[in-house]
Amino acid sequence: MTLVAGIDGGGTKTRIVLLDITGRVLGAGESGPGNLHDMGPERTRDHVAQAWSRAWENVGEAPRPCDAAFFGMASVVTQADRGTIHRIATELKMAPAAHIGVDVDLRIALAGGLAGQNGIVVIAGTGSSCFGRNTNGETHMASGWGSTLDDRGSSHDLGLSALVACAFAADGRAPETSLLTSIRDHLQLGDDWRELMTRVDVDGMTRAEIAGLAKLVTAEARAGDRTARDIIESATFELSRAVEAVARAIDESSPHVVAVGGLAQSGPEWRLPFERAVQSRLPEARIVEPLLPPDLGACLVAFESLGIELDAEVRSRLVAAHQPKLSAWRKADRELPTVASAVRAVAGEVLVGFAALAERCRDARRIRIDGVPSVFFADFATGLASALQRIGRPCQVVDATAWRRPTTTGTDLADHFDPAIANDLLTLDEIEIVHGPGSFLHPGGDLLLWAEIPEAEVIARRETAVLCELNAMDIAPELVAAHRKDWEHRIDLVCDAQRPGVPLSVASSA
Repeated sequence: MTLVAGIDGGGTKTRIVLLDITGRVLGAGESGPGNLHDMGPERTRDHVAQAWSRAWENVGEAPRPCDAAFFGMASVVTQADRGTIHRIATELKMAPAAHIGVDVDLRIALAGGLAGQNGIVVIAGTGSSCFGRNTNGETHMASGWGSTLDDRGSSHDLGLSALVACAFAADGRAPETSLLTSIRDHLQLGDDWRELMTRVDVDGMTRAEIAGLAKLVTAEARAGDRTARDIIESATFELSRAVEAVARAIDESSPHVVAVGGLAQSGPEWRLPFERAVQSRLPEARIVEPLLPPDLGACLVAFESLGIELDAEVRSRLVAAHQPKLSAWRKADRELPTVASAVRAVAGEVLVGFAALAERCRDARRIRIDGVPSVFFADFATGLASALQRIGRPCQVVDATAWRRPTTTGTDLADHFDPAIANDLLTLDEIEIVHGPGSFLHPGGDLLLWAEIPEAEVIARRETAVLCELNAMDIAPELVAAHRKDWEHRIDLVCDAQRPGVPLSVASSA
């Protein structure tokens, strides 16, 4: 029976999986890092040999050659690098020399993430890179030039940006940020922020240590810190540029895009801005969850090198058995089909994404985004504001909860808000965007948007406790329903907000 080995050599570990043609994993083994440039040839060989031996120990057999082996290795960029890994595999008799393949780890990340289908993969981990392949077999890579020249959008980028933000905030060049406290505590700094310079420049923080600060950025963004959110927005913007460059090079306007790596799995604080950024550049792109890990992606490429394409049943069984657990907050949005054409057929014009919506809102000064409480209103408003800023229309964004009454026994949604507070919140220096249930109640409003999501998505978000405004505002659903009916004749646009990165908007009259 045909047997292949898939090898994923990354910055933290080397993992080898043995897979037969029925889709059955016979064994797997792990060892130390597989980054050739960091480890050097000898240590890389030792780690590959250890993982190889452990994989066969799991099988219960002595190591023997597979029919093919494919290596996806970090920092393998030149023919000399590929030759070094090929020589290691040949010496270990992992497979016949003619059927040993070596490529950068992006190749197997794509193959695993999309279960062998073509598209684009973004790696957002300690470093960052982007790779794509089309149906003609044409490929292109963008980003991934290393921490000195690039690594934009990576965990290292987020961590370094956080350190810079703290330095600037500490000496008064930037606004206060909760990152000051979290990073001080994490690095165990004293009251003198100049200790940070010593820690970074004198003691020498490693790349991994700086990258480790990314989790503080996502945590503070989750808590609402503006600086942390701006750092993530900037990082995902850079990743979206790489995705666009790859899509252009392989001539794909509607690619499937999969993001992998530690940062990519950090939650909605990263995922939502990433989706917005990508789909502002490629409105027809479909961002999906990874289906298989990179080591199994390497196995698929190994079978491909033998001229074997696993049938659909085997692939489905592989995905069912090995698919990583989807982020709970996205359960209802897995591979959501594009509905724009169907909506257009019924309602006429449909605005796809934030860029199109911003053009529709270009001349409005007071925009109100109301709707059902389970919408991610803050992300929706931020996405629209970013799109407006890109066309030269700066915005002021305010959450409607800012003027909610502390307590009320009213039976109308208006009873939950204090108009006196609302009047003091905004000026007309910039476009006003007010968001959240009850936004229509704020005085004024040139353009009224009502945001909704399907019931299935509401249920999924309720189950996973990510009902942003619903958690913050204890408002009965019937009050929201009555509120919508009261304003129905004045609503300008109705927005399908189930996909935070690409809303679909139609005229209320449609």
